[in-house]
Amino acid sequence: MTARDLARFGYLMLRGGNWNGTQIIPSSWVEESTRSYSDVDGAGYGYLWWVNGFGLSVKSFSAQGALAKYVVVIPDCELVVVYLNSCGVS
Repeated sequence: MTARDLARFGYLMLRGGNWNGTQIIPSSWVEESTRSYSDVDGAGYGYLWWVNGFGLSVKSFSAQGALAKYVVVIPDCELVVVYLNSCGVS
């Protein structure tokens, strides 16, 4: 997955599952899946989303993949951050 594709996915989640006026994912599912159901190492965990991690003072949720790939969504700031570590990967 490219950084741009991952950012698009984060943007879809930021917009509550809506893409250009079309509801792709039910907004109730976005809300439910990004809610914390358990606490792990100072952050919550929802349905494959980490909730309120990174020591941020605002609500956030993130997905973290292998080899340090991250998408972080911060709804109050209208912000999606993508980080792909490609060091040592060919």
